[in-house]
Amino acid sequence: MTATASEALPNVTVAIVTRGRAQVLARALIGVSQIDYPTYEIVVVGDLPAIKDCDVPDWIARQVRYVRFDEANICAARNHAIRVASGEIIAFLDDDAVPEPTWLRELVRPFSTPAIAAVSGCVRDVDGIAFEWCGGLFDRSADEYPLSETSDIVTLSASDQTSADRYLALRGVNVAFCRDALMEIGGFDEAIRYYLDETDVAIRLAGAGHHAAFTRRAEVHHLRMPNAQRGHLQMPGNQHEIGAAKGFFCAQHLSEKDRPAALRRFRARRCAELDPQMRLGVVRTSDRDRVDAELAAGWAEGVQRKSTRLSVSEAPAAKFTPFDAPPQRLRMALTTGWGVAAIRRARRFAAALARLGHVVSCFSPVSGPWPQRVAFENGVWMHTGGTWTLPVRDTDGLMALGRAARARAEMQRVAATRPPDVALTSLSRARKTECTAISVSPSGAALALSLREENAAQERQIRELLQSVAESDIEAAYRASSVDSAQDARV
Repeated sequence: MTATASEALPNVTVAIVTRGRAQVLARALIGVSQIDYPTYEIVVVGDLPAIKDCDVPDWIARQVRYVRFDEANICAARNHAIRVASGEIIAFLDDDAVPEPTWLRELVRPFSTPAIAAVSGCVRDVDGIAFEWCGGLFDRSADEYPLSETSDIVTLSASDQTSADRYLALRGVNVAFCRDALMEIGGFDEAIRYYLDETDVAIRLAGAGHHAAFTRRAEVHHLRMPNAQRGHLQMPGNQHEIGAAKGFFCAQHLSEKDRPAALRRFRARRCAELDPQMRLGVVRTSDRDRVDAELAAGWAEGVQRKSTRLSVSEAPAAKFTPFDAPPQRLRMALTTGWGVAAIRRARRFAAALARLGHVVSCFSPVSGPWPQRVAFENGVWMHTGGTWTLPVRDTDGLMALGRAARARAEMQRVAATRPPDVALTSLSRARKTECTAISVSPSGAALALSLREENAAQERQIRELLQSVAESDIEAAYRASSVDSAQDARV
């Protein structure tokens, strides 16, 4: 079940910057509303169309603090979020990202060490399985290096970072800062309009004596929607601002004699990233030449920009108003029946539950060697893919599973971030047995559960919920059972 407000955890402001992407913003807000954390507020900084056209349930919309901002400058927008934030911690999330329900709790955990001022977490790719980013280091030219440590939480002190010229990398799509530390260094530098914004903050925090941390357990899913710099299918857009950010960053943090070499490496690396698309014929040589020219021109402008930061007097704290999640929220795991009609019916049912504020994971395995995928759709975590497991990040080869076994395996994989309180499965899968729910116990074992007297109160709650959101025949389609203790019978 969800956390209680009595836990001694810091107040957190979740800040989302958006521009012209109302539909994507709605997806992010619904995801944030499902966070399992007792005291957080939501601040959205964006242009009027994005705010006006954002379609979310009323119980979410009325609790979001909207701040209008029309300039295409991510650092200026984030500074606006800092001005109105009332949390001790400010967690930034991109509008095209969705956090796992445990994201904020895990992201805040390292702040229990007082010297830590910045924490970043893992970013899953568009397929919801592989990692787009899982930690790293960078130097004063913003060149990145792999993170060799494999522990769940990696911490680097300010002295370790500055002496070795290896700073702990942060990702703006999934990062949190101590608000006081941010104010101390002047927040984000508005001379950077896009790219390297959190990297500049990281190096200034270390210079001010603050530590940084990376946690593998704080996960977000990143959709990587198109913008001015990145087109559909990751096609390169206008690269001027990326070059300008790099130029400004190096002018601030790198000695003048080292800048020409940094520029050469930067241009070569950015152009080399286009090689796979060039081999496929989707990017032409002229596109690569354009990218290189825009990077060079942006760099030349960026080194001339003047720093613009926050001052302490600009940021009075507002009253903290915590987001009020549904008091009887449940985490549900739903395994669909067989066939297109059954899957569609289950998805409609799952979406109806999600609109009421419940956290629903819907598992729809199909026969065949289709890749596994996780997507957040209509407020529901949709797990799709074939019963044959294709070689992915943590598997060695092709492995065939039945549909029920595939669903159980996927439930077990996400049990750390979305452990179910309730599991539902179609009667067509259960074949009219009394034990109709598939779930995962705390030990990760698959269980078949039947209704028992000691679960009567929660069972009544679940049945009332089903009747309130579903069609008249839903009781004939699904049965519910709570996750019980280890005394339940194993399959």
